[in-house]
Amino acid sequence: MKSDNLLRHLAIPLGIAVLVYVVFYTFIEHRRTRNGPWQVTFTNAASGAPALLINEPKLGITNLQITFPGETNSNSTNAVLILDTPKPVPY
Repeated sequence: MKSDNLLRHLAIPLGIAVLVYVVFYTFIEHRRTRNGPWQVTFTNAASGAPALLINEPKLGITNLQITFPGETNSNSTNAVLILDTPKPVPY
């Protein structure tokens, strides 16, 4: 009768776990970065209410405007936020 080899019984599941981790980590990172950067501009709408102007060229989203009626904006300058570098993991 063969004796149980503890090292073999531990090494095989460990190898499978590491392989599954690497495959899923690579897949998740690809999904996070595949569509490229978003561009968000903080501005005012024609009515003077604060607004966000969102563009994402690869997805075909251009000039999507989200307004916040009834709110006021104390800062009259436009600020552009380009989300081109994904946040490092873990965050």
